[in-house]
Amino acid sequence: HVDLAHTLPTDDSDYTGNREDRIRVWREDLAEAVSWEDLGVPYWVEDTVKLSGTAVSPATLTIGPGTVLLFAENKGIIVGASGGGAGLLVQGTDTARVRFGAAAAERRGSWGQVEVVEGVLPDALQLDYLTMEHGGGKGAAMLEFGASTLRFTDLRLEHCQGAGLGGRYRGRIDSPGQTVLVHDCDQSIFIAAHTLTDLSDLTLDLADNVLDGVPDDSIHVTARNAEQAVVSESGVWRNFGVPYIVEESILLRGTAVLPADVHIEGGTELRYLSHIWVRKAF
Repeated sequence: HVDLAHTLPTDDSDYTGNREDRIRVWREDLAEAVSWEDLGVPYWVEDTVKLSGTAVSPATLTIGPGTVLLFAENKGIIVGASGGGAGLLVQGTDTARVRFGAAAAERRGSWGQVEVVEGVLPDALQLDYLTMEHGGGKGAAMLEFGASTLRFTDLRLEHCQGAGLGGRYRGRIDSPGQTVLVHDCDQSIFIAAHTLTDLSDLTLDLADNVLDGVPDDSIHVTARNAEQAVVSESGVWRNFGVPYIVEESILLRGTAVLPADVHIEGGTELRYLSHIWVRKAF
């Protein structure tokens, strides 16, 4: 059961030598703070884990170094499932990465996604040395976040259906100097316009992303279901050597005290869909 997995003993325990060397995890709702440690065999997640607690009693899932989670078809993790206090803390290291993968065939879209919605507590979305692969079978991205601040160290997103990384309304990124790798997905990244300046401190490693035979190592700029995206702060849109695909119109709307001045680095390529614009409000 999902709320009992953390009670399995780690010291002097051996979970191998069985017909199936795995920890089956089922049922959905997790409403308390728990830790899943590396038990030497993978956690076989058969239902979507829904993290939802309260500000006083948050549902925070901490995943220890070297732990492997394998998800069934269309299953994954929802952080803040009902808007209550929640968090996801992945504590991999450079020598003991955490891996999220497929319980079944290892192909694009074999499992769902990690989706971050409302109610994430401050500093409670930290993904260190995480590799995610063969997901994206549900949702627009294998890792999709909004209404929260994403922090990470050496994040790797590979072999996925849809985008590797998706940032929605009120999503921010705060991981200066870190690398996001997106390889062999349908699409590399989609991101809300107000989050673009957060990318300026990152290294992006985008390669071999192909949708319907067309290479797509691009940064898709989208408001997702809004008529236009509003940017209300200054920053830099960096030249990462790949084009920005602007899918919704962008309005730069600042104030005299906090202007929305966007600097676009030399050599940067912006491609616009039909009838799309970027303009500054006066």
